[in-house]
Parts: sequence; structure tokens; C-alpha cells
Amino acid sequence: TDVLPTYPGGPTASGAPAPKAAQDGRGVILRLCNITSEPVWGEVQFGEGYRSVERVNLNEEPLGPVEREGDRVRLSAKPNEIVTLRFT
Repeated sequence: TDVLPTYPGGPTASGAPAPKAAQDGRGVILRLCNITSEPVWGEVQFGEGYRSVERVNLNEEPLGPVEREGDRVRLSAKPNEIVTLRFT
């Protein structure tokens, strides 16, 4: 896929993210997990084929927009939080 996560602190804060098709067929879902006991932040870079990205819950229901700059999304995660993004 065209979703490429980047991590300022290294990939250990997120484990191994793996994109998947959305359950409703609309876009790609990417789940990131902060496996540390501290809040973390990072960026996800995505390819040209996507025009929007939003934060969703584990049921893939919208939670709201994310901070986007060009082809990058900046996000934060609380300790042990799973962050789910939908790219369309």
C-alpha cells in the first residue's frame, strides 16, 4: 500500500503497524499502538492515491479530523493507546 509510517522515536512506540482494507470498503485502515507507558507523538506519511484521512475508533466510526500537512499526518497517542486512521 501507499501508507508509510515514520517515527521520530523509532518504531518501538508503535509495534508493527499493518494497513488493511476498511470493513465498509471505503479506504484503508491503519492502526498504531503506543506500547509504552508514556505519551508519544509521530507522523504518518501517505501516498498520492489518498485525498483525506480521519481518526476513527476500533469499529472504524469517525472520531474527527487529524492534523495534516501535505502528505503527512501528525498525531499523538496516550500510554497504551491504539490510534486508528482511515485513508480514503
